[in-house]
Amino acid sequence: MNQTGITSVFGSLFVGLAVVFGGTLLCACAMSGGKLDAESGRMAAYGCLAAGCILASFLGARKADAKKLLLGFLPSLCLLGCLFLLALSWKGQTIQSASAAMISGICLLGALIGAMPGTLIRTKHK
Repeated sequence: MNQTGITSVFGSLFVGLAVVFGGTLLCACAMSGGKLDAESGRMAAYGCLAAGCILASFLGARKADAKKLLLGFLPSLCLLGCLFLLALSWKGQTIQSASAAMISGICLLGALIGAMPGTLIRTKHK
């Protein structure tokens, strides 16, 4: 993997993480303020996760020079790994399999939705 591929993966991963955690923070603030109930907050957090995965995969595929589809999927898979590592770091908490399957499905579907258009867009090379 060349330097451009590594840079595009890490750059798009950080953008995806910012979207996911920023959106989740906004959802948490809205829930604590009474604007959202628990179920609406959960759905909004899933929406933020999907938006972050789609954006990270799109940017990763668009910025890559070669192997665009692979480099489009990689940021969302790294994002999924970061979320699972974060979940494992909570001591005393168990990971619910239904929630883990939902998050994995959202990340994989977001990777597919974001990487496909990113591979088709041609970038201008100077």
